[in-house]
Amino acid sequence: MLRSFSHLPLRRATRAFSSSVADSHLLVINAGSSSLKYSLFDVQPEGVGAAVFSGLVELSTPSSKNGRITHKTLATGKKEQIELPLDTHRTALETAVGKFFGSDLEGIKAVGHRVVHGGEAFSQASLVDNQVIEAIKSNIK
Repeated sequence: MLRSFSHLPLRRATRAFSSSVADSHLLVINAGSSSLKYSLFDVQPEGVGAAVFSGLVELSTPSSKNGRITHKTLATGKKEQIELPLDTHRTALETAVGKFFGSDLEGIKAVGHRVVHGGEAFSQASLVDNQVIEAIKSNIK
C-alpha cells in the first residue's frame, strides 16, 4: 500500500536536483477526471533522464465495475494490463504503486503532479516554491 504522508508538513522545493539524488527517481502523475497517468524517470546530478516506465489507469465507471491499469516497462517494451475495481484516484495510485513499484519506494526522491490551469502566469513546468503557490492561489475565485 501507498504510505500516507498527509501528517507531514508540506515541503516546497528550494532548488533543482543536486548530487544527493544521484541514481534516484522522479515520479510524475497526471490525474484526469476518470484516469491517472504516471511515469517514473531516472534522475542524475545533471538532470532528469529517460523514463523507466509509464502507465495509464482507467477508473471504474457506472457501466463497467472494473478499471484497467496498462503498465509499460520502457527498456524492454514489456506491456502488462490488469483489470480490477478502481473507483477512486487514491485506489488507482495505491494499486499501481503496489503492483509495479514494489515495496521499495526509497528511490523515489520527488513527485511531480500536473496542474492544468496555471492562469496567465504559468504556461510551462515550474518549480513549486512560495511565489508559485501564491500565484496559483491568486487564480482561485
